[in-house]
Amino acid sequence: MSHERKGLRSVSSLLEKRNSTSTRTVFIQGARTYIFMLFSAFLVAPAFASEASEETVAAYKAVIKAVKAIEHPMTGRGSAMSEIYIRNLKISSGKKILDFVFKDELSRSTRYSMKEGKRDKAEVVWAEGKKNAVVHNYRTNYAIIQRKPVAQFQLEHYDFNPRAFMEYHTGQSLEVFLQRVLDGPATLSVMTDSKGVLHLINDYKDPNTHQHSVVFVDPAKGYRLIGGLSIYERFDRPDRNHTDFIDIQWHKYESGWYIKAATYTSYAGVHSPEDKSSLRHDILNRSIAIKVTDFHPNVKVSDSEFTLKGLGLPSGTLVIDKVSGEKYRIQ
Repeated sequence: MSHERKGLRSVSSLLEKRNSTSTRTVFIQGARTYIFMLFSAFLVAPAFASEASEETVAAYKAVIKAVKAIEHPMTGRGSAMSEIYIRNLKISSGKKILDFVFKDELSRSTRYSMKEGKRDKAEVVWAEGKKNAVVHNYRTNYAIIQRKPVAQFQLEHYDFNPRAFMEYHTGQSLEVFLQRVLDGPATLSVMTDSKGVLHLINDYKDPNTHQHSVVFVDPAKGYRLIGGLSIYERFDRPDRNHTDFIDIQWHKYESGWYIKAATYTSYAGVHSPEDKSSLRHDILNRSIAIKVTDFHPNVKVSDSEFTLKGLGLPSGTLVIDKVSGEKYRIQ
């Protein structure tokens, strides 16, 4: 039996194993709303979102409202260590250092190689302005200007704006994702664990696929996203099955929250999160690990830091402007 087949259990069988018979009474305070909920199982009796209980719908709406009300630091500057592995792009970065800065919707970071555990040579600098983004590769010495967002650098998580860590899927904010789930045909349920973390669960099955996801938000951290589980099973194409995990740790800096560490992993096949032995490197599709080593919120940041000129690129750099269609060199 192949290693992939070994991990390709069905979503249904995993859910059956996780089912519980305990009854929970939970009080949730979100967006100034108190909701009383009774849970008879980890997954409540199947019901389409439009037929879900009033308590479940109210819980989703309260979380969406609370997430929308989250206040992030408006500016910030810091450093982080990252390690990236993406199988299909043949990316295996090793450990890198990233210096980052953000202001409102603006974001910028510079990636450095490491030598003897310290910052060495600059490799890439990336910035998003109000409309466009620029990426400069120091090895090839050319810069590309394009409309934002830059999919590659979202995929590799160069963006350290705190809003980027409130996205359940790349480019999709948590509140938008939850609203789409609430408006869709999935089976919805909500539970709380012994640590007070909310599990927003949705399950969807059609003739071709079975999709199951759990969003973890922590009321003690202002309803910030602290984790996620997503299982995708395609009945006719098991080679496309995958299981994805998100884990985010937040830390309170001064009066506001910002991330301390984040991990994103995606494995081929259908896996139970409790079965760690099945999550092997040979079926790992993608892994991004980030650890913030230094952060200063609410510092003075100029808009000019996110412009082409503000990047301070070397003389002779070739600029390829995909927005205007121009090419030129920096003098």
